[in-house]
Amino acid sequence: GTLKDDDRAKLEKEFVVLNEEITRIANDTEFNTMKLFDGNLASVKFQIGANAGQMISGSFTAMRASDLGIDGQHISGADATQAQAAITALDSAIGTVSETRANLGAIQNRLEHTISNLGVTMENLAASESRIR
Repeated sequence: GTLKDDDRAKLEKEFVVLNEEITRIANDTEFNTMKLFDGNLASVKFQIGANAGQMISGSFTAMRASDLGIDGQHISGADATQAQAAITALDSAIGTVSETRANLGAIQNRLEHTISNLGVTMENLAASESRIR
């Protein structure tokens, strides 16, 4: 290969630290005192209308390194077997993160559309009220 053993050892240390950082971020990311990505928040519901049942639901996936299947992976070793296994695990983790990101983006779009729609409704109600007076 193109890397020396010392280079591989340094990359391994960086890989381990990045794994720890992924877990730290997942454990510490919160909104309104709810931890979003530690695996304890399965789903949330947002009330978007005046009536019962007018809600948008969303779910959150656990995003710790162990949940993504990359905890315990190694990129150094006598041959490329460990590195190839780590790459496979990372590909899978990237897929999980991308899917979760897409789901959260869809929820965000729905909420933004609802905000816009409610703004138009509010404006129309104000215009109607001024015509009545």
